[in-house]
Amino acid sequence: MYKRLVIVILVFSTLILIVFPSLLVSDRYIPQNQSYTLTSDGTVGDLLINVYVDKDKKLIQIPLEEYVKGVVAAEMPALFHEEALKAQAILARTYALKRMRIFGGNGCDYHPEADVCTDSAVSQAWLSEEDLREKWGFIGYYRYWRKIDKAVEDTRGLMVIYDGIPIDAVYHSSAGGITEAALYVWGNDVPYLRSVESPWDEDGNKYEETVSFSLQEFAARLDISVTSLSVALERRQPIMKVLEYSPSGRILRIQVLDKEFSGREFRSKLDLNSTMFTWNIRDGRVYVTTLGNGHGAGMSQYGANGLAEEGKTYEEIIKHYYYGVEIKPIFRE
Repeated sequence: MYKRLVIVILVFSTLILIVFPSLLVSDRYIPQNQSYTLTSDGTVGDLLINVYVDKDKKLIQIPLEEYVKGVVAAEMPALFHEEALKAQAILARTYALKRMRIFGGNGCDYHPEADVCTDSAVSQAWLSEEDLREKWGFIGYYRYWRKIDKAVEDTRGLMVIYDGIPIDAVYHSSAGGITEAALYVWGNDVPYLRSVESPWDEDGNKYEETVSFSLQEFAARLDISVTSLSVALERRQPIMKVLEYSPSGRILRIQVLDKEFSGREFRSKLDLNSTMFTWNIRDGRVYVTTLGNGHGAGMSQYGANGLAEEGKTYEEIIKHYYYGVEIKPIFRE
């Protein structure tokens, strides 16, 4: 009797070890609680994500795919090609999965109870269906929501992985012709975030933009002396000098008078679109012209749309911007 019981236990354990993991891309992605359900046919039902909605100052728990739809609608123009929208959906889902605690993520740095928040400065933007009705109007909502819903549903459950784990799926609006390697944005060399050509960005929003500052405003934003700035200009001395460029042509270090800034710091203080910029001074004002919009790493959204218009699929778009990655389902069927 005892031997038979042992045999039954061994057989049952073997089946669990062989069959159950086959439902998953990797056992590293098995959630540790019941925040997902399995449908009667064994496929994955709704995987829930905890979202802190900054506008309402509250935490909500919603299905992951519903969250992805709100991200795509908030982050990418709904007029874009469906393949670009699909690429955005997969990246938005991957970005969230990377941060979800049930998959070992760290959650939101600013809201410990949440996996993600809706503040676009620190996470992905997100809009509810109510927000989108207000944004698009009745006709626009009917037209655009169906398009975004289809893009997400057509890629339901798909994520981007590198070396078996979800990537940090960063993206931006426009690369200005070439993307930036992660090393020159955040100081970490990420193998799948390399610099690649992105010539389709020229049609992008804010691809090239010039802003100007009075000498007083320029000096105040950078916390330098406006008197020293004026004296240097009167003497026809250069007030700015680039100390280091990245291989993509973005400014890594710049000196203003005797003060040094990182490119990112300079961009932040002047609220520039990117760190790929030039300048000139005339009529007592400083003019700064930027190319691209965003940090430049990962997928360019306008570049993705350009690729889609050329007939590229969402998979080809993603693999252009992220080196050596694969697109896999969270759970295998």
